[in-house]
Amino acid sequence: MSSPVTSEPEASDLPLLRFENLSALPGVAHGLATRSGGCSPEPWNSLNLSVSTGDTADNVRENRARLLRALGLQKLSHQNQVHGTTVVRLSGEETDTPPHDAQISDVPGLALLTLGADCPGLLACDPERRMVGVAHAGWRGAVAGIVPQWLDAFARAGSPAKDLHVAIGAGIGPCCYQVGPEVVAQAQAWPGGQRAVEERDGRSYFDIRALLRMQLEDRKVASLEVAPYCTACNPTLFYSHRQSGGRTGRFGLAIGLLA
Repeated sequence: MSSPVTSEPEASDLPLLRFENLSALPGVAHGLATRSGGCSPEPWNSLNLSVSTGDTADNVRENRARLLRALGLQKLSHQNQVHGTTVVRLSGEETDTPPHDAQISDVPGLALLTLGADCPGLLACDPERRMVGVAHAGWRGAVAGIVPQWLDAFARAGSPAKDLHVAIGAGIGPCCYQVGPEVVAQAQAWPGGQRAVEERDGRSYFDIRALLRMQLEDRKVASLEVAPYCTACNPTLFYSHRQSGGRTGRFGLAIGLLA
């Protein structure tokens, strides 16, 4: 059900990875940014998109401008992520929003951005209704139901799950993500959630993206693609909080409607 994510050259020389199911939709720009193509020095090198990591605001501003140019969009909105389940619908005129982990919008030219350094991000688009969205789903958000809440917000805006084309970005995989019993219990509380937990050598490992996939498949989205990258296994390609010991940047996953 998933296809490989493929890279494409950009006019701005910023390398983005793209999903095949979203690339097939007309009038939609999207991309999974790696850590390459930016201006930030070590340990954030180089396309750090977060101001909360210790990097300078000027570096982050320039990196975000490069991302916007690569996408061909005019304005960027990013989330104040708190590992919760709040979803915000954006009009493009907001000057402030409450903390949230998912967005939807039908505003042309506006890039919706979610950030990560192990936590998977998600993109979605209803090409008929011209509605797009992003979501941030670490383990807390995944087990709390950020994805069902996000899909409900789309439905209230007139875009049911069956019309949504969805992609799950890079995130830490079960190869690297050891967790405790409290995480296991909450993951397994979801229907089929036991399949997202692997037991090896007396330790538990959580496949966050497997749980997200189950939640999306349960709602019967139109198409679904998953990036085949574990962030902890690919620290030269993506930022990984766990692999770096916490001192690192944030990569981005973005989508928007072309004007």
